Amino acid sequence: MGAPRSEQDCRREAQNGILPSVEHALLPVITVCICTRNRKNYLGPTLEALLAQDYPRDRFAVLVVDNGSTDGTAKMVATRFGQGTEVPVRYVYEETPGLSRARNRAVAETSSEAIIFLDDDAIPEPGWLQYLAAAFASAPDIVAVGGAVVPLFEGGMPTWTRDVNKYYSPFIPGEGLRRTSYPHLPWGGNMIYRRSAFQKIGVFREELGYRGSSLVTSEDIEWLMRVEKSGGRILYEPRAVVRHCISANRTTKRYLRRRTYGSGLGVHGVEKTRRNDFETWGFREIGLAIVRLNFKRVGLWLKILVAQLPVSVDRFDRELDSWRALGGIQARLTDAWRQLGEKLWRISR
Repeated sequence: MGAPRSEQDCRREAQNGILPSVEHALLPVITVCICTRNRKNYLGPTLEALLAQDYPRDRFAVLVVDNGSTDGTAKMVATRFGQGTEVPVRYVYEETPGLSRARNRAVAETSSEAIIFLDDDAIPEPGWLQYLAAAFASAPDIVAVGGAVVPLFEGGMPTWTRDVNKYYSPFIPGEGLRRTSYPHLPWGGNMIYRRSAFQKIGVFREELGYRGSSLVTSEDIEWLMRVEKSGGRILYEPRAVVRHCISANRTTKRYLRRRTYGSGLGVHGVEKTRRNDFETWGFREIGLAIVRLNFKRVGLWLKILVAQLPVSVDRFDRELDSWRALGGIQARLTDAWRQLGEKLWRISR
């Protein structure tokens, strides 16, 4: 075997159109699913770039799951993509809000061996679908393959941090196509999944994932954690690139505070799956957790107040770290109180 390709080499191959070669019969049948809510101005260009992908038309379909849009999304999809496209574009309406709910609806609505979830504001580059499909088809124990996410800032590059990418792109150490594991996992908005895994380990947990104004995250990471625990492999393919359009309102400090707090709430869900011991707390563990976590919560609020002083750029990064930790503490406290209530109810019966 030759020397491993660097990340730059992989990107260069993608840009130069050097695509993987896989026999037609071995290419997976794929449904690309896009879950959307009131984002028709982003959805249209995403669908156009998706339908321009060079992939056998008999092994490729598109599903749009409309999660309660009121901006004319249904009409736009029907008018522009409802007929006359080489690749069939199907539309379904899911009224119950929540990204996980919409993704689970997509799983239920499809039958292909492979499912790709693509964000409604993520523009796939040429070759994107072939790179994901080739990596997916390389071995039967590969359950998921994620690709690169490159942010495109509509309002200009944010100036409140020295490391913008850590908030808008997954960090996957290594070079070239590679296996990866927790905590360095690709993001679910640019990933191909093996259908049989949903049947084996279940679908996305609906208490996680964006839902209305709630920015709880990690529904994708929690699912991948179950994949790891079941023995499945997860790959990262840096040549499967999407350009993620970041609107100006998603780069404000207010938005990032809400999002990192939601990330902390979501990470607790991941930890529950990873550790398997939260549901076995006794009265002593619950009591100690409530006391300790409340003290930590007070300390984090003080850190946040100090970090908001107008000093250096790094202060805001530290503030966001505190918001994330605060979300995790709040989730653990909620769990502790719930378990205490359940135990007291069982005793009183």
